[in-house]
Amino acid sequence: MSPFVCLMYHNVCRADQLGADGPFAQLGPSIQSYAVTTEQFSEQTSAIGRDRLLDPDALRKPVSAKPSRPQVLVTFDDGWAGTFEEAGPILEAAGARAIVFVTSGLIGHPLFASEALLRELPRDVFEIGSHTVTHPFLAEGTTKQIEKELRDSRAELEDIVGRTVDTISIPNGSFDQRVLRIAEECGYSLVFTSEPHLNQSPPDHRGIGRVAVRSTTTTDAILRWCDGDLGAAGWRRKALDVPKQLLGPERYRRLRAWALGEKRNDDDMSDLVVSHQSASRELVLSNGV
Repeated sequence: MSPFVCLMYHNVCRADQLGADGPFAQLGPSIQSYAVTTEQFSEQTSAIGRDRLLDPDALRKPVSAKPSRPQVLVTFDDGWAGTFEEAGPILEAAGARAIVFVTSGLIGHPLFASEALLRELPRDVFEIGSHTVTHPFLAEGTTKQIEKELRDSRAELEDIVGRTVDTISIPNGSFDQRVLRIAEECGYSLVFTSEPHLNQSPPDHRGIGRVAVRSTTTTDAILRWCDGDLGAAGWRRKALDVPKQLLGPERYRRLRAWALGEKRNDDDMSDLVVSHQSASRELVLSNGV
């Protein structure tokens, strides 16, 4: 068995885009906390080193040799435009390949990838995976709702990129054995979670753990993770599980929003999906379709 660490990025953007007048100003603190600058991502990628960056295809093949240190797989959630426009050239220069898990309900949103962009992606840099349609808390849904999110997102993405989409990351860390089982039944061969743990290759295809990279994550911390020392990342996740279990999902989310200082007019991921779908419907109606 060969160990690997999976890094979970979200948005990569220019530093000036994060200011008070930037395009992300109305987003909630939770979303903004996952925005990594182009300079940060470049530094982190360079520090990891070309020889340790793992191609996603390697997870589908028998292990030929065991490396001396854990390999590192880079993934991105949501499908932010900056993932492709800012992180893409850095990955290409490093000879690296990453998986981008796209929330299909946000395709075409001004801050996210368009259909045209997804169709033209270089396959030697990006693999496209699913991140559901509406970015819901899957474990709280009915079986029918879960199936619809997983099947519809996969179908739409496959239609756009013209190839099989068989990987998915579960949004909001909201999964249980039922969600994992349904994902497998919907044709996903690799299911990624947000549980921070060291993986083995070939991996447990129904529960590949990832470590979240935030705007405050240092390069030194990432290098420790890449060596298998998840330390505080693992303990943080365990600590968050306690209030979740005691309060329940809804009350925990309200408490978390209060602690982060989120305001009523701050957009979260579900708000972005709803507003984008509403705007798309209005455009269709205005065009008389």
